[in-house]
Amino acid sequence: MPDQLSLQPAQPQELQRAEPTIIDLIREVTTNPAADVSKLERLIALQERAQSQQAATAFAVAMKAAQEEMEPVRRDAKNSHTGSQYAKLETIDAAIRPVYTRNGFSLSFNSPQTEGDNVTVACTVFHDAGHSRDYSLSGSLDGAGAKGASNKTPIQALGSTVTYLRRYLECMIFNVQLGGEDNDGNVGKKSAFISQEQSDNLRDFAREIGLNPQQESNWLKMLDAKTISEIPATHYMVAYRMLQARQAAKGAK
Repeated sequence: MPDQLSLQPAQPQELQRAEPTIIDLIREVTTNPAADVSKLERLIALQERAQSQQAATAFAVAMKAAQEEMEPVRRDAKNSHTGSQYAKLETIDAAIRPVYTRNGFSLSFNSPQTEGDNVTVACTVFHDAGHSRDYSLSGSLDGAGAKGASNKTPIQALGSTVTYLRRYLECMIFNVQLGGEDNDGNVGKKSAFISQEQSDNLRDFAREIGLNPQQESNWLKMLDAKTISEIPATHYMVAYRMLQARQAAKGAK
């Protein structure tokens, strides 16, 4: 009786082998005495691009995971000059550092760069996979109170501005939301408009720098508001900074 034949067709040898990787090709070229150096350079560049793409993908996946874990950070302090509430830098850091480090991230801030009254804070975000991204945020020196009067020494103004920029830069990087007070236990629930105190501060400041009706109308339009009292609560510091910038421009003339 003839031997039983296998029903599986024989596979060509070239189909049985795994596709060579870039590393395999590099190894093959480097062990060849007649290796083409230009070919080797192209293979190495191709391998570096592949590794860079893998690291960038890992960064994006980890960033998505970190942002999904981030909870709103409660505003736990009040600015005595503007009446606005804010989250202290240490509060933000304590809330988000465990999350971003758990997902493989680390932050490195540069020395603040100053140009005139403008300050820029930059941060490099590193990931364990080897990819990194640079972020930056700029703002005017915070040396004046709500009505424009100087209330800080130059070094205090620099420190205050750097802290302010770092707070918002960290929140911007990880898309962290800032919540208001407890609001019956609902963290993150905020009033739609600025408070009466904030409204009065802005109104007094606008009057002090001589904002005319047309200028006020344009200012409010940029803030998506019909009146000062209807400025969105999230736009208060933006509104304040805009008036500061107009005051500085007026003083420079």
